[in-house]
Amino acid sequence: MDTVRYKPAEVARWLQTGAQEARSKAAKKGRSLAKDPREAGIPSSLKRAAGAVMDMGRGAFAELVHKQAEGTEYALDEDKLEARNLGRSKAISYRDVKQILAKSSDRYQLVLASGTHMVKPIAHLVAGRLKVPIGWRRNTMEVPYETLIDEIAARCGLEIQPG
Repeated sequence: MDTVRYKPAEVARWLQTGAQEARSKAAKKGRSLAKDPREAGIPSSLKRAAGAVMDMGRGAFAELVHKQAEGTEYALDEDKLEARNLGRSKAISYRDVKQILAKSSDRYQLVLASGTHMVKPIAHLVAGRLKVPIGWRRNTMEVPYETLIDEIAARCGLEIQPG
């Protein structure tokens, strides 16, 4: 049986685009703040400077989330799964999974013979009051977020329990 790889769906690319735009806006705001001779009042200058710093922070945060998304992968082999996140890797034998608990609608805890492992989304799409976890690319095909945990449960021979 070939290894099945789950990586964040293509929508995670949008995080990179958002990070680039936020950094670009912050840089423009910072340059205009440094060049604007009309701003003699400290409160106004300070307010604009704080805004520029906040924008730079948002860009850096978006970049961090994108890097995390790029580094996240679940590789399902015949007898084990390997969870990778930002260079760290954890191999879990299906035999060692004793229980799978649904902690919320999108967070699942694998209870192992020694310890636990949490499966959670790397990001959510938010539209109004609707919040949906980003799905996966299973090898090359996009699938819903829940497909990963359903396949892990099937390979472990376990049912997902409310947690």
